[in-house]
Amino acid sequence: MSALGTPEQLAAEAKLLELLRRPELVAVTEQIRDLYLADPVNGGSPAGRATADEAAGSLVAAAVGHAFVSDPARPFFHWGACAPHRWHGMDVPGSGYGIDNPDNVHRRAAIDGVSTYRIRARVPERPAAQFSFICYGGDEGVLPVTREGASIADVLLSSQIEADADGWFEVTVGPEPVAGATHHLTPCRRAPGCWCATR
Repeated sequence: MSALGTPEQLAAEAKLLELLRRPELVAVTEQIRDLYLADPVNGGSPAGRATADEAAGSLVAAAVGHAFVSDPARPFFHWGACAPHRWHGMDVPGSGYGIDNPDNVHRRAAIDGVSTYRIRARVPERPAAQFSFICYGGDEGVLPVTREGASIADVLLSSQIEADADGWFEVTVGPEPVAGATHHLTPCRRAPGCWCATR
């Protein structure tokens, strides 16, 4: 199993492709495209008109991906806000809702702020230059927008990770520290509306 191509991720992407063909989502995508085209800035330029379909599709794909991980009772890290990619027999469209950030791989999972979660992960033999786990202070769509998307409740940097000889480590996430846990993140203390992200 690859770091990105988890069974949960592949199942979500297969479901995404299925849902994007539904008439309701096709119609919503067309409505968003028409809004972009009607905007004097976006629709008033050749580049804006040429990319309106792609931008609308990207926004809808991002919204569907967001819905996949919105249940804190069944969390998994979903790779979203990403470029189009072809893998495992699927052509997955791009998804995004803001400024592209291609130097990061964003994965997020909903948490409820009152339960305790355990994340077990492994640093590969050839690790990324850096990575982090972030607990946001609330839902990105509700709180005031910051450079990070929303306020930050807690963060764990790769430089702080203490892994075993095989690269494995565990992170607990919850309102109170867990006895014996080496790494712990404290999320926002309200439910629902919290997010844990890794990038």
